[in-house]
Amino acid sequence: WCINIDQTLIHIEKAKLKAKNVVGVVSYVKNTLLDNIENNPMIKEEHKPYIDYMKNNGFFEVEINSLGEGGILVSSTNGNIGNGDYLVSDDKGYAMKQDDDLLHNYTVAKALESVDWSKETTTSKMIACTYHCG
Repeated sequence: WCINIDQTLIHIEKAKLKAKNVVGVVSYVKNTLLDNIENNPMIKEEHKPYIDYMKNNGFFEVEINSLGEGGILVSSTNGNIGNGDYLVSDDKGYAMKQDDDLLHNYTVAKALESVDWSKETTTSKMIACTYHCG
């Protein structure tokens, strides 16, 4: 639900394979539980039950990157990634190479660097990207 033009509260969880409801890439999990939301003067009386629910169930604030440029953790699940390849969510909470070169409602990002998994020592890696979730 929307608190004001700059802030909404949504429940997030690890994405499923090619999830069209991906809102972005978690960039930071705050150590505090909703402290700046709880005391926000824009909170209306009808929002308080939601805040109480979140406080009682261990919800935390996270920062999410949805548009622009940044980094994304990719996996080797769908093979090598080329600079310019679109990326989608895999079933482990990472991104992976998309099967085609069309922008879909489930496209998360576009790779800005290539990954040849035969030259990597792990099956996941942080790479530069542009986000396409918004």
